[in-house]
Amino acid sequence: MKKTDKENTKGIETFQFYKNKRILVVGGDGFIGSHLTENLIKTGANVIVAGKSSTLKNIKSENQIKYIKTDLVELRECKKIIKNIDIIFQLAGIAGGIEYSGLNHGSLFTKNSLINLNMLEAAKESSVKYYQYLSSVGIYPDKKNLLKEEEGFQNNPVKSHFGYGWAKRIGELQCKLFSEEFGMNISVIRPDNTYGPRDNFDPQQSRVIPSLIYKTFESDGDIHVWGSGSQKRTFVYVKDLVRGMLLGLEKYAKPDPINISSGKEISIKELVKKIIKISNKQINLKFDKSKPESSNRRSMDITKAIKNLKFHPKWSIDEGLKETIDWYESYKHNN
Repeated sequence: MKKTDKENTKGIETFQFYKNKRILVVGGDGFIGSHLTENLIKTGANVIVAGKSSTLKNIKSENQIKYIKTDLVELRECKKIIKNIDIIFQLAGIAGGIEYSGLNHGSLFTKNSLINLNMLEAAKESSVKYYQYLSSVGIYPDKKNLLKEEEGFQNNPVKSHFGYGWAKRIGELQCKLFSEEFGMNISVIRPDNTYGPRDNFDPQQSRVIPSLIYKTFESDGDIHVWGSGSQKRTFVYVKDLVRGMLLGLEKYAKPDPINISSGKEISIKELVKKIIKISNKQINLKFDKSKPESSNRRSMDITKAIKNLKFHPKWSIDEGLKETIDWYESYKHNN
């Protein structure tokens, strides 16, 4: 089956709600943002992308968007970019894997919480009609049961993502307070651990799946995986996340968080084996139990998304990994 045929069988929505809207995607050239931007362009939206880089890296359809280089830590810069905007998707921020997050709690907390505060402050004084904040699974405490939205502020976030998790919690609280006081239509999406083409494969900053893909291709025959491999996770493929985000803003513009995930659990050991198999590699697996593995179980409940957004994941873990690995191989070949 051709790829285009396969994609057509997914029945991907057209999202006419966004057609002809002037939309600002903050962080729109990043991993998740670039996929969102491309989807919005397909709907016929007028898209403006704001980011910190000098040039676009991930978006290929440069002629269909306007790009603004800006520093979102400065409020005055945020106010400049939101003139005559109908909708803002706020995806800008800094994140990383366990090691990076554990070494940068202060920076992750300060910059992530400040960027969202600045964007909200700017938006409340403008013509913006809708605003979406992309939160994170990192806000959740260490729990063995399925992670439900109402448990997001219980106890502290897991130790390895303490600063980042609190920044995202503060961002959600900012959204709630601005919505209540200023009547803003705000959507809050909590994405699960997201993966897909254009992810960050830098071994110093990458998260679980891109880190394992990198190790698989760069290995000399052995892969050392942090932890026992028994820990269980849910993930979300980036194209499913974007669907959830678009559905979320259209159907549930309230500062009431909604989880977006595949809802399908998998152990890290099983995940690594799938990556190795799809990559057609001969690899020896070695699990380093002396290294941190974060929570033993970190799995999202998506009942609320199914009920309120009619959201159902369309990509299986095997399909998502195949597309991600294919992209990584192509990227390596061309760089």
